[in-house]
Amino acid sequence: MMQDIVTQLPRIEPVPTRPLTAIDGIAIHHAADEGTPQAWARYHTSSPENNGPSWGPANSIGYHVAILRGGLAYKCAYDRDQTPGVANENHHLIHVVLQGDFTRTLPDPAQIRTLLVVCRQYQQAYSIPTDRVRGHQEWVTDPVWATGCPGIARLGAHVRFMLSVGM
Repeated sequence: MMQDIVTQLPRIEPVPTRPLTAIDGIAIHHAADEGTPQAWARYHTSSPENNGPSWGPANSIGYHVAILRGGLAYKCAYDRDQTPGVANENHHLIHVVLQGDFTRTLPDPAQIRTLLVVCRQYQQAYSIPTDRVRGHQEWVTDPVWATGCPGIARLGAHVRFMLSVGM
């Protein structure tokens, strides 16, 4: 079960939108910290002068779904929202973030179970093939925006494998 907190998070209207028919992929992210959806939304919508992202403030949190340690999931943006998750690719992606810094730790088993459920729900809703469920870095098309997200090597490949074998 996912708790909807979209209206409780900072947003700068108007948030860019896209047609739902454009959705054809899922980007998996790590938060790179143990924060909360509220903290991530404040960060994404703040200016660099207020210790926000170096690329400037965004209109909303960068993720449609956040999965905390223990597997609790939060709906953070509407599917129609074009959130700032992967440069030049946001017009067609659903962004899912997992709490934690996966350059230092691994997601916990409950997070992975919830991630698989969330991915399957989006795959069914938008006819997303398993090969279009990828880690953030797998979607990057311009080296200037390269990132190590979601941290651990090949998380996207592991998730695709688990989805394909029905785990």
